[in-house]
Amino acid sequence: MKKLSLALVGLLTGFSGIANATLVHKYTFNEAGTAADSVGNADLTINGNATVAGGQLVLPGGGTRAHNASAAAAALSELAATINGSTAITMEMWFTQSQDSNWSKVFMAGQGFGDNYMDITPRRGNNNNVCSIALNLGSGESALSLTDTGAIANNTDYYVAAVWNQAANTMQMYLAKAGEPATAVTMSRSMDGKALSALIINEFYLGSAVQFGDGDFRGRIDEFRIYNNALTTADFDASCLAGPEISVANTPGPANNETLVFVDTDLQWQAPNAYTVDSYNIYIGDDPNMDDAARTVWAATSITPATDMGYALANDIKYYWRVDALEPNGLNQIVHTGDVWTFTTVPPVPVITSDPVSQTVNAGAVVSLGVTALNADTYTWYQSLDTIVDEADAVVGSGQSVQVAIDGIADEGWYYCKASSVIGSDTSAMARVMTKRLVGWWPLDGSLEDAIDTEITGAPSRDGSAETTNFVDGISGLGYKFLGDGKVVTIADSVEYYNFYTSGVTVSCWVSDQNPSIWDTVVSKEYNRNPDWAVASGYFLARSDFGAGAFGIRRSEVLSQGNLVSTGDGSWHLLTGVFDSDSKKMRIYVDGAFKSESNADPATFNQTNLAPLIFGAESTDGIIGSSSGMIDDVRIWSYPLDSWQVAQLYVDLVDAVICVQTPAGDLDGNCQIDLNDFVVIAQNWLESGNVKSANLQ
Repeated sequence: MKKLSLALVGLLTGFSGIANATLVHKYTFNEAGTAADSVGNADLTINGNATVAGGQLVLPGGGTRAHNASAAAAALSELAATINGSTAITMEMWFTQSQDSNWSKVFMAGQGFGDNYMDITPRRGNNNNVCSIALNLGSGESALSLTDTGAIANNTDYYVAAVWNQAANTMQMYLAKAGEPATAVTMSRSMDGKALSALIINEFYLGSAVQFGDGDFRGRIDEFRIYNNALTTADFDASCLAGPEISVANTPGPANNETLVFVDTDLQWQAPNAYTVDSYNIYIGDDPNMDDAARTVWAATSITPATDMGYALANDIKYYWRVDALEPNGLNQIVHTGDVWTFTTVPPVPVITSDPVSQTVNAGAVVSLGVTALNADTYTWYQSLDTIVDEADAVVGSGQSVQVAIDGIADEGWYYCKASSVIGSDTSAMARVMTKRLVGWWPLDGSLEDAIDTEITGAPSRDGSAETTNFVDGISGLGYKFLGDGKVVTIADSVEYYNFYTSGVTVSCWVSDQNPSIWDTVVSKEYNRNPDWAVASGYFLARSDFGAGAFGIRRSEVLSQGNLVSTGDGSWHLLTGVFDSDSKKMRIYVDGAFKSESNADPATFNQTNLAPLIFGAESTDGIIGSSSGMIDDVRIWSYPLDSWQVAQLYVDLVDAVICVQTPAGDLDGNCQIDLNDFVVIAQNWLESGNVKSANLQ
């Protein structure tokens, strides 16, 4: 961008809405690859992996003083002269933080050694002082922190202004979301008599600190301005509302890197706001270097390539395009080179753009499945009994959506759609459809067989296998004893079948263990536990290392524990884990009684799970959570049992009373309304807690 004389400053300040302000340095980052000072002569140097793109200074963060924009030589001297020669300095900036980083600076200038600096810090430590400005001349820091703004949100555009007013001996700070001055928070404090002329400026950074080992700022700076006087809150409101200057064409449509773009799509963009555009030069082609690009000059902000440029788009091509804006300047227009944007057109064959959704429903329900696709003429729906597309799959309907009656087990399975045209087809992802029922039951009475087919006619069963078996006396008949050697029971053909848990699941198992200090997993379908918890997927039921029941679905350390009943006392206890996708809650029950719950949003679960269902450890290799206890009667349901149903599981085998819900009229606390409650009423008959006037009877 051209340099502007101070005679033109009034035009620029008129643009921002600020009156009577002396703008001495401005960095718009509108010229790709440079950080030019468009008002003064203090151009900044881009360092490390920092870049200027899309009208912003892009800062990747990381090491100390590695990735930033800095001033050197004559530019540093000019900036130092501006600050040292002023009795008031105002700095305003638009920035976006992409990652929390304590003490990282968006701006800092001063001496590279000794406490002598001024700065703007979006996150001042971890003590909720979330944004600050500071001045230090070696005699202690004068810092102003906005503590009542709430944390700076990542990936959110902010406007910040800072004033160091030596004449008034005040520091002022203003912070708002970009374009929202009504949300601004402003604060001021004493400058403690410090003089700007005493600031030693031998380093000047955007994105780094001048002295300390603070990591570089990670995010973007949209524009940075310096005034040699004190702006007012009204000035800040006007700047925040107007936004940063944009001198290049921006906001492309199709969006940058967009895919599946139709070949008859118009190309659109937004005009710069820094001046009135004369015209645009448009370049487009399939060469990233733009060497073979078509070109035209156009005055509007939208074109149809085929008719306006004689350049018809074709299918399945990645296009590169650029819009250069031409600013009026007498006979010599100023060309503002735009960024190179890309988009990819749709292939000629059909492409599925949205897939059917898995569902778990009551038997007898009708489910609706649908897809969307490009370039498709026909849609055919299939039911598969596994996750493999093959010729044996039955056709169940046609059209973009289909209604399927799920009357029982025979209608369960994986449903998918094939979208077709005369030149090809595309197949959707599979949607799992199940009925709400018991889906696995291992009594462990001398075998590892799944007895679900004896409970529900026609239900597919999946038996277990183990290297060696060890049956012992259980809570009901026989049970199974693990030896702590990592040898597990593996359920056959269970990798895909037991992946319905994101739609709701209940896992129940009787356990007995005399070692309460070891994490002991009894049922698990968990994949990729090592080396990072955050990438693990699946679910488990366990006895924790302090003896509590534990149930978890892996995302980021999601765990719901019931720590009120020890399960490592050598007695038999029933552990039941429930995930309810409707309420987004995970619950743990011990001996039929609810113990605790935690939030669990299915959208955050790591969906991929390639592990089989196992008993006796958390990981399939037996290294993690290897059990040394006994288990009996393992059951899994395809939906969340309620508290009444869980309590019934326990009392079916143990003589006990479980209070699931206290009745409203229960006065003696025995979880039922009986004659004793009337006795309580009689004992307190006519007692009153009222205070009333003496003349009231």
